Amino acid sequence: MDSSWARGGPARGISAIRKALAQYVAMKPTMQLTTQRVVQVVDTALLVADWRFHGTATDGNDVLASGTSIEVARRQPDGSWRYLIDLPYGLG
Repeated sequence: MDSSWARGGPARGISAIRKALAQYVAMKPTMQLTTQRVVQVVDTALLVADWRFHGTATDGNDVLASGTSIEVARRQPDGSWRYLIDLPYGLG
């Protein structure tokens, strides 16, 4: 992965991405993802999914979030899929 969107703009590189995502990992979240649509053309796929996030903030309060995401994935030579683009809030 080359970049991930974080507060203030994209985080580039593995180290910066880990730092940007650390606050979410610290919440020990659970996430539910329901794929609504997949459009596949050869080795590229567009996915639309509804998601819900539940975690616990450092102050003990619940953190809830939800949205509809848009992702683009590419099939790898070994048959697995990797995300190229992940927009957690879709186009909104």
